[in-house]
Amino acid sequence: MTSSGVKATSWYTLAAASSYPIGTIIYIPYFKDKPNGGWFVVQDRGGSIKNNKLDVYMDTHSGAIQFGRKSLECYVYM
Repeated sequence: MTSSGVKATSWYTLAAASSYPIGTIIYIPYFKDKPNGGWFVVQDRGGSIKNNKLDVYMDTHSGAIQFGRKSLECYVYM
């Protein structure tokens, strides 16, 4: 469950700092060929997520580890 009260969904859910309100829509071109077309919604928070960092929800821990950390271009739509 996310801090917004909904279940986290792969290719949809982002965790972000409180400077991004819950419900903020963010486009990440890197993911344009994925099932979501690159569009995500901020649905969660994270204690170590600060500033302009985002956490993309993935179905598996191993998938998240394999993806790792990346600096990606993002566009915020409110």
